[in-house]
Amino acid sequence: MASNILTVADVIATRITSGLDGGDTTTVSRIYNAPTNIDTVSGRKVYVFPVGYSNSPANRAEDSQVYVIHVTILERYTTAGDPTNAWLDARVDFVSEHVVERCDFVRELLTFETTRRLYTISSEVTVYDIDYLTTNKLFLSDVRFEFGEYR
Repeated sequence: MASNILTVADVIATRITSGLDGGDTTTVSRIYNAPTNIDTVSGRKVYVFPVGYSNSPANRAEDSQVYVIHVTILERYTTAGDPTNAWLDARVDFVSEHVVERCDFVRELLTFETTRRLYTISSEVTVYDIDYLTTNKLFLSDVRFEFGEYR
């Protein structure tokens, strides 16, 4: 059986995948190591990484579990010239709508495995990496989530 952090990472990857529009060719993967050869990146890639976890007593009956999940979004600009604002705006919107908002369980808990309930403690977004964009025409955005659960 997978550890809790792996289960949470799988649930987040599935949550992102299930929010994609029909015909969207985005690939979502739960992995440990993103491709190191960025020259081979084609299409939109979403990588979900299990980063860390901790636990502490919440009360006399429950423990508070915290899971840290990192999501990286990559997509190459393939048209001649520099990436346009419209192209970049669409990628920034994708990150916001399909990753951050789909995984924000502040007001409504994510229920999985029948009884498990996850809530978002925090999310931190790096909108894009300017070095990757200027040198490789590659949009790269990172999102770091902290999720909590009482068990």
